[in-house]
Amino acid sequence: MNLTYYKQNALCLKSALIKLAKTHGLTLLLAIAFLLTITHRYQLALNLTESLPQTLFLIDKEDHALARNDYFAFRWTQGGPIPNGIIVVKQVKGVTGDIVGQRIIDKNAYITINDEPVAKLKARARNGDVLVPISPTQLTRGEFFAYAPHPDSLDSRYALTGVIKASQIVGRAYPLF
Repeated sequence: MNLTYYKQNALCLKSALIKLAKTHGLTLLLAIAFLLTITHRYQLALNLTESLPQTLFLIDKEDHALARNDYFAFRWTQGGPIPNGIIVVKQVKGVTGDIVGQRIIDKNAYITINDEPVAKLKARARNGDVLVPISPTQLTRGEFFAYAPHPDSLDSRYALTGVIKASQIVGRAYPLF
């Protein structure tokens, strides 16, 4: 990664924080004050990417009972463009027993779950890196397919992210803003 990449991320963070403060300042301060008193169970997560439409999430670290379409937070451990240990929020699209595959529709490759198209695959990321799709698999107990609706989302459709293991999960995430 070059310095420009990190500078762009820092500017994105600054812009998101300013936008949040202007539009939801008092609510945000009250939420933070409340959470600081009970931090053993809850924490906040800030989404700095376009992958999800929401910016701020409340994470319940004691709630790991996830179902399809729930938002959840997990620790990134795969390297690549995201530093290990960063908390990432995505949506559950695949659960135990689901079959993840691929299908061509109108000359475009899609990831499928139980033979239903979920997300279009891209050959390259916006920065030019090659994106390798996840191999077809059946999700076993404690594995989840992480998804975000943005076409540039780095989620389980790509091998770099892969399926998310229960050991990576921080907790269920609730969108606030």
